[in-house]
Amino acid sequence: MPRTRFIVTISLATIFAGGPALAQSGDGGMPPPGERHRRSREVRIDPQHDETLQAIRAAVEPTEQQEALILSQYTKLRKDQRTVMRDALGAVRGEDGRPDGQRAFNRQDMRNARELAAEMIDALNAGFLESCRGLLRLDQYEAWDACASQLDLRMKRGRGRRGAGRADGVGSGPKPGDAAPAFELTGVTGETVTLASLRGKPVVIEFGSYTCPVFRRQVQPLQTLQTRFGDSVHWVLVYTKEAHPVDGHVAGINRREGIEVPQHVSFEKRLECAKICRRKMNLKAMVLVDGIDNKITEAYGGHPNRGFVIDADGMVVSRQNWIDADKTREALEGLLGSL
Repeated sequence: MPRTRFIVTISLATIFAGGPALAQSGDGGMPPPGERHRRSREVRIDPQHDETLQAIRAAVEPTEQQEALILSQYTKLRKDQRTVMRDALGAVRGEDGRPDGQRAFNRQDMRNARELAAEMIDALNAGFLESCRGLLRLDQYEAWDACASQLDLRMKRGRGRRGAGRADGVGSGPKPGDAAPAFELTGVTGETVTLASLRGKPVVIEFGSYTCPVFRRQVQPLQTLQTRFGDSVHWVLVYTKEAHPVDGHVAGINRREGIEVPQHVSFEKRLECAKICRRKMNLKAMVLVDGIDNKITEAYGGHPNRGFVIDADGMVVSRQNWIDADKTREALEGLLGSL
């Protein structure tokens, strides 16, 4: 039996049966070692910090009921992904003739298991996207479609005990308490700006591009905030790769609004797009342009509309996987008080 078909068959049976059966507790009510291990590896999701949920929240602005249902679907997806991977790892170990529990899996085992599980996990991811779309109103569909094409539903890996995986994806980029990554970027007016040159005041850094509908939606509330705090804060937009270029996955709202920008093939083209965005959106923030290698974007986590609040000494005090005016205001008030 081919590998992929084997794992799909076993995984489907496992998922629809409600997951692997747990062993019975031994004398004294203490769960056996296998059960304790499974419990220690349960998926834990923080809805306020999970990048996938933040992206959905920012894009479609779900009602409380919709958000609760999406969280339920998302939790099930992560659990099902883990179930499939456990089955795949078990199959890999069985093919090598190793007794269960003989030793930890090595990197090659993990690669083989991912290959074995890829088809089933792709199906789970597609099912999650379809089920979530069914929870939305018609007027939310276009925002959902634009957002869904950017979601990274792969299982994330973190640096927990023994390299345990993480499903929430919050481990990328600097977090509160870290020093903000240094940068030296060119602005749309030709100036060179470094993070060090902005010391002495808090800095709000947003990453974005003209073809990102979520970015455009946040412009007005953030500029209202900028007016409120005025010169006491440096406001920076780092222009990065296009989220929905005309030669990629085009968002329907971009077509209606006549926003048809190709993906940048050179720094000069990106600089030109940044200038157009600044003029069209009447941006008041300092607009800096990331290199065509997206080095600074990646250093800050690589997400299309991420936001940071950095204190006057260059330390991160707030990280938003999808920038939000209210959270930015709260962070600034913590630094400067209510203005």
